[in-house]
Amino acid sequence: MKDMSVDWIVDMLSGIWDTVKGVADKAVEFGQAVVKSTTETVTGWAVSITEAVESIGSVAILAVEDEVSLFSTASLATTIGEPYIIAVEDADGNEVTDFSENPLSLTLSYTEDQISEAGVTDVDSIAVVRWDEDKCVYIKQESVHDRENSSVTLEIVKPGQYILAVDNCPPAITQFEVKGNGLTPEISAIVSDMSGIQDFVFSIDGQEILNKDNFEEYYNPATGEFYYSVEDYEDGEHTATIYAKDTFGNEIEESISFSIDCAAPEISYVTEIPEVITENMTISAEVSDAGVPFVLLNTEITDIYGNTSTVTVDMTETDGEYTAELPEIRNGYSVNVWVSAYSETGNGADSEIQQAVIMKSDNDKPVIAITGIDENGVTVKCNGIEDFDGGIVYLGVYDELGMLLEVKAMPLEEEVTFTDITEKGYIKVFAWDENHSPISLFVEEDNQ
Repeated sequence: MKDMSVDWIVDMLSGIWDTVKGVADKAVEFGQAVVKSTTETVTGWAVSITEAVESIGSVAILAVEDEVSLFSTASLATTIGEPYIIAVEDADGNEVTDFSENPLSLTLSYTEDQISEAGVTDVDSIAVVRWDEDKCVYIKQESVHDRENSSVTLEIVKPGQYILAVDNCPPAITQFEVKGNGLTPEISAIVSDMSGIQDFVFSIDGQEILNKDNFEEYYNPATGEFYYSVEDYEDGEHTATIYAKDTFGNEIEESISFSIDCAAPEISYVTEIPEVITENMTISAEVSDAGVPFVLLNTEITDIYGNTSTVTVDMTETDGEYTAELPEIRNGYSVNVWVSAYSETGNGADSEIQQAVIMKSDNDKPVIAITGIDENGVTVKCNGIEDFDGGIVYLGVYDELGMLLEVKAMPLEEEVTFTDITEKGYIKVFAWDENHSPISLFVEEDNQ
């Protein structure tokens, strides 16, 4: 069987054709084609029928069901006999490109030898197709089949190339794909055939989901588009299958595998964070998942005025362990720290939140820091004061020029609160030991 490609068509139009011309109100016959008028109103129209000089035999073509079908829905068909090019001129010799108001009758006949050459087993499947130059595809035409006279007749309203063809190929299943592998993967495909889809079955893991009685909601016959959203299936590998049969009994079945991953990653370990952080920390986490998880370290920071902000950084994987450094945070600020892990499908899990206060020191001396300023006063936290029993904490309030406005003193404890503080300038907090030697200093620049 020959392939009717565009190059082949061009070659045939280059001089190996023969033409017969006649009057439309009388039958114009050439080869196995007959054209005549269907109305008495057409007078003076000239009809040309062009046929190949030599027989081209049976060829494979792309054809669609009707005018509204997209090119993507085309399927293979086999031609019978020769193509005929019909051209029409009016009484003045002008080309007529639309004669829908005065359609012509076209009859194409065939022989038993041509049927045999095309491999046709179901003669009822023979139809006429017309070449559409815009879509570059053959379009099936509505016609009447006269088996007794071995011919097919139809009304034509446009000039062009017409030929007998039969759909003896199975439907085409293309662009069969799965998007996503989370809770609801989306399965789509183009299922098309020249003669139309008569039977359709969509199944998952061998279980029928859709059939010809209920698939219209998911299938567009004009475009061949099929779409289905998978729901309520267990995690793991699955197989989706499409079975289609056209109106002439040609069948096809295609399958595609897809996976569902609805489980969130498992966070089995996160570094334990002390209540008071005195040095830079590396946070480690152990995370397991079916795929490659995406792991984040989250730090919610609360300043001494109660304002919060969140810093999120990617954790780096090394030998199955995920690590990240805590960001630089000012002394006296409190933090909530937790790890988040997400699967490739977006399922997420969080570790428990751990709370701490930042009290870092560059030496071995105690650390003091203001941890809160609110309507209750100024709260000062002191760390590393175990060996300084009898020490004193002094709080001084200064104006913008550095003049001391107020000073208060309290015994050195792990946490002390100064009340009734003047709201001006900035604050200095000193810790002195029992011998009145300074051991620590904290300055809060803004006390507004």
